[in-house]
Amino acid sequence: MLYAQDVGAETIIDIATLTGSIGQALGLKTAGVFTNNEKDLWTYKEIGEETGDHVWPMPLIEDYKAYLHSDYADLNNRSASKYGGSITAAIFLQQFIKRHMKWVHIDMANTVRPWKVYGYHVEGATGFGVRLLTKLVEKELGKRNAIGIDCTE
Repeated sequence: MLYAQDVGAETIIDIATLTGSIGQALGLKTAGVFTNNEKDLWTYKEIGEETGDHVWPMPLIEDYKAYLHSDYADLNNRSASKYGGSITAAIFLQQFIKRHMKWVHIDMANTVRPWKVYGYHVEGATGFGVRLLTKLVEKELGKRNAIGIDCTE
């Protein structure tokens, strides 16, 4: 994320198998999406429905930054609370984003394996996020099919 900002990115979109706690909140089919641009949260949900990579809008609760306090470092990378782990992890990542930067974080730890084997969901890794990221990039570029990948199949 730091490198992307250094080379002039206008938007940072990261996707990670960051926390198991997102699965506790959303189950095994839906990833959590966090952003510092709340007005886009429901658009991301719609894109997830369109692509089959479902996401649900999650809050960034600034007060949870207190859980990342450290007596020894600028920031602790582990929460002092066992609650709200996915939110606190997103708050951790947000500390590395410049204030003017548009940022989207997708915590998809719970979606790495299919919640149910059916259709194109087969045994093994799901490939979650490929179609979703393609559409998000297209949205950010403001062009339909801007990177030459057909997301409808």
